[in-house]
Amino acid sequence: MKLIHIAAFSECGAALAARIALSLDAQAWAPEKYIREGMKIMPSLEMWTKKCFRDAEALVFVSACGIAVRAIAPHIGHKAEDPAVVVLDDTGRHVISLLSGHLGGANDLALKIAAITGGEEIITTATDVHGVTAIDVWAPRNNCTIENLAESKKISSEIINGHTVGVAITEQILPAPWPVTLWLRPKNLVLGIGCRKNIGSEILGEAVDDFLENAGVSILSLCAVASIDLKKR
Repeated sequence: MKLIHIAAFSECGAALAARIALSLDAQAWAPEKYIREGMKIMPSLEMWTKKCFRDAEALVFVSACGIAVRAIAPHIGHKAEDPAVVVLDDTGRHVISLLSGHLGGANDLALKIAAITGGEEIITTATDVHGVTAIDVWAPRNNCTIENLAESKKISSEIINGHTVGVAITEQILPAPWPVTLWLRPKNLVLGIGCRKNIGSEILGEAVDDFLENAGVSILSLCAVASIDLKKR
């Protein structure tokens, strides 16, 4: 399944969707009467949204904003898991980052699509509007995982208001150095594993947890697990 899926609902929209899909190596969809070369027939908006929201990296609606909002509403969960959602009118004039602007990458996708259509990207996330680097953008770009994502909103708010904030970037499990601490875990550890044959996954998992706890490091900092090729199965 392609990572970006584009839905269009008019003749102009289908032409624009096909153009964007070609530039982004995405898959474009439309009702049968508007289908162009390389596009797929949309079974129904409800079915399409349900499947793509679960499986795709990004959904792009060439439509009115209301159509997109109503389509995705039943499927919205958490910003750490939801795909990027971008909406643009069928002339490509306005390109709106609607959902998962930072972690999902909707802001960056809106910028790319606006560059294709010659339109204007519309970004509403507070950090971007105020010219402040967002933690949930900085972290993945610098190969870090946010451990306590709930604190990122509070931290970003403090930064926007010009206050000092506490951000700890370490693989070590330590006492919080500040009253409100955002923990970023760099992906910098490789775990080597060896065991006898026929060891169950639960036992191995418990051993890994115990080892990491005794070592005082976060499992979120693991970037790889390695063993010799004899143990590959």
